[in-house]
Amino acid sequence: MQNNGDTVPPEVVEEITRAGGEVATDSDSEQSGVYLSDDDVDWIETVANEEEPT
Repeated sequence: MQNNGDTVPPEVVEEITRAGGEVATDSDSEQSGVYLSDDDVDWIETVANEEEPT
């Protein structure tokens, strides 16, 4: 939660890929790097607040 919206570090991107996940960059963004989608950030916030994800 402390890094919500920050760039995903390269070592985490590698770990996601090794686990079979997909990582996409936002080509429309002016910022470089990999970021979590809004849906992913919402899910993290929900779980961090001990709520039930939908």
